[in-house]
Amino acid sequence: MNWELTLKIASALVGIISLIKIFHDLFTSKKTSLQNEYNFVKIFLNDLTDAENNNKPLHPFALEKGYQALAGTDAVSSSEVKYILTLKDSAQCLRDFIFAKYLFERLNTDGDFKIKFRKKYSKLWVRNLNKTYYILGYVILAFISISPLVFMSFLNQTLSQMSTQLMITLPIFGFLSYISLNNWGKFIRGEHLYQNQKEYQKTKIITDKYSH
Repeated sequence: MNWELTLKIASALVGIISLIKIFHDLFTSKKTSLQNEYNFVKIFLNDLTDAENNNKPLHPFALEKGYQALAGTDAVSSSEVKYILTLKDSAQCLRDFIFAKYLFERLNTDGDFKIKFRKKYSKLWVRNLNKTYYILGYVILAFISISPLVFMSFLNQTLSQMSTQLMITLPIFGFLSYISLNNWGKFIRGEHLYQNQKEYQKTKIITDKYSH
């Protein structure tokens, strides 16, 4: 019996079963989380509406914490959340803002809240350079992480030798490749948010023009 082949097949089956269970758990957890999020949003918005109708504004602390709970983090302010909720596809924009927050500086000019890229990321070519750097880094690091498996036959290594090397390269370079991909995603989603804001501002200008 070819024990190496049997071991590979068994490992693959275990991996597939584990992935199925992980995806199932994630889906179930996500569904419950969305239901809880909906219930909270409904209650919070009802509180805001009632406070406005009764001319009794919510306490600033409750308002701040409410918007932060809506965003799922206390790393944002209520004014940031309120502004982002005015954009098209606000739920996605809010997730994008939280995910790519370090790319932006927030300016509050003449009462008009705006999101701008930090000075070092303000140029398109700089952002494109960063995206290229991170996506290439991801590809290279991901390849290195599985390189013992790829080169096993070329180097005439045993399964034991390959496994030992893979135990080193996979967690180290796999983690680094994840970080690189994550940083690439921040630029992608940050630009999506910025573009959404630009479209919102154009629409607002046109609306204001024809409303007077």
